Amino acid sequence: MGFTFLICVLNTFLAAFGFLSTDLPATNSTGHGVTSSKGLALTSWPSLENAMNNSFKILVRNASDIEGSGCPIELSLDFPISELMERNGFSWKNDSDGSVMLGSCNFNIFKKSFFVIHGWSLVPLPDTWIDSLVAAIFHRHPHSNVFVLNWLDLAQVRYAHAVKRGHRVGRHIAAFIDWLNEQWGYLPKRVHLVGFSLGAHVAGSVGSAVSRGQIGRITGLDPAGPIFETAPPDKSLSPDDALFVDAIHTSIVGPAGMNFSMGIRRPVGHQDFYPNGGSYQPGCDWSLAYENVGKYGIMGVAQTLKCGHERAVHIFVDTLRSKYLPPAYPCSSLEEWQRGHCLKCNKSTCPLMGKEVKLNNRARRHAIHHKGLYLQTAASSPFIVYHYKVKSDMFIPYGAPLDSEPLLRISLHGSLRSAKDLPLPLYDDFSSNKSHSWLVHTSTELGDLKSVHLSWDIEDGLLWKTWLALSTYFVGGNDDEGEKPRIMAKKVHIKSGESGHRWKFCTEDSDWVIMKRFNEEKFDICPPDLTSKEFQPSQDALPENLASSIRPSLWPLLFVPLSTLLTIFTSH
Repeated sequence: MGFTFLICVLNTFLAAFGFLSTDLPATNSTGHGVTSSKGLALTSWPSLENAMNNSFKILVRNASDIEGSGCPIELSLDFPISELMERNGFSWKNDSDGSVMLGSCNFNIFKKSFFVIHGWSLVPLPDTWIDSLVAAIFHRHPHSNVFVLNWLDLAQVRYAHAVKRGHRVGRHIAAFIDWLNEQWGYLPKRVHLVGFSLGAHVAGSVGSAVSRGQIGRITGLDPAGPIFETAPPDKSLSPDDALFVDAIHTSIVGPAGMNFSMGIRRPVGHQDFYPNGGSYQPGCDWSLAYENVGKYGIMGVAQTLKCGHERAVHIFVDTLRSKYLPPAYPCSSLEEWQRGHCLKCNKSTCPLMGKEVKLNNRARRHAIHHKGLYLQTAASSPFIVYHYKVKSDMFIPYGAPLDSEPLLRISLHGSLRSAKDLPLPLYDDFSSNKSHSWLVHTSTELGDLKSVHLSWDIEDGLLWKTWLALSTYFVGGNDDEGEKPRIMAKKVHIKSGESGHRWKFCTEDSDWVIMKRFNEEKFDICPPDLTSKEFQPSQDALPENLASSIRPSLWPLLFVPLSTLLTIFTSH
């Protein structure tokens, strides 16, 4: 069952991008295309007749009718924009408020305009996120013009063909914006293009093709990766396409570790945001594929694949609805980010995700080679979280073998609330004394931190169990857990990413502590006059109670007969 399902998933994934042949439509017993309850043909790909249809439309949305389909402006790749405008009968609406009638659609030349552009599609249905994005735009900009580009008839083909058609659609939208400028002096810098997946690169085509000025802003929501990862800047979204280009990357790693990602990895804008490192998004677990297939049928595979891909849309919607824009931190790599090394700015100085930035020419040129901007998010809206760097010197004394890593956790207790049992993954060797650091995040603001608690456990592996048994049998240990291997920890340093505030926590009588397994050690704010001491893991540096308990070396145990070791191990 599991293997068959995995093959099905893989075939669907590859077929969707045109690597397998799926030209034949699904048919019923009569030989006709299968239809849904809404009368829509559920074929694998559109018929030749539909594929040759080069028409698409712009839907002018109204703030008073968010869920409405919008007022259509019919366009086609086969006719120049000027001729299409004449066919639609566009004319002035003689009001003093700057309103213009685009056919039967209202457009205000004094207001900012948004274009929402969807991407490649497997089914002839509008993406479910479009209405929520339109509503969020009107929430932030209630008097703006909002255009939704519907090019589903052109996008519902093999991916490579959709890419080529997307470039043509982009050039036509650019001609439409030029026409608005020519007819009524509407400046392209008042236009904000928002494109998802392949739609982000369509937006790039619009920006590069506009001939009368430059587009004000383009936001790429997880710009598509296939074909574009190695494409030149003039063939993909790039910083040259608008006065300000920002992008949110949420699926730069393929499902189940596949080396094939839905979203593009490389930076494509002046500011490129990588929530959760741009890879795994909380709440988008691949294990949910079975549940989604049970709920949606074979399309449940697509639901699973697009969870992380579409997360960029939902995060952007959150920024439009929230009064507080999340800060993001410039960082050179995911590894540096996970270790907390990049919290070098705060909410007052960090770039804010969702905020439009006015760049001068020098900044615009420099931004092409900028670092990625990293931040963590929650699994659902509101996605905003609070970042902390945790740093402490730790090691396991006596050189205990580790075939399983210790499971470290920290609890933060602040003046407003607490966050408990935050995991501290191990990124380095834990057998020698060195400084370790981690990035942790909380879903709520904690306020001024008052204390922290550290604890640890381990998934017992064979070497660890053997070491515990031998140390007890040969060197006089007892059944007290306190006599078994422990973790040594120095004082704990915490830094808030959002405020930049720093805290230093100590134990009651020392700047380092012996942490017993299963026990939780409390660290309070260090006294102002307490100075840190460099810790050297020698017997002289150890506290008296630990130094007296050090046993002779366990190296002679290597020469104990195997039968004796097995006997000892099985008896514990």
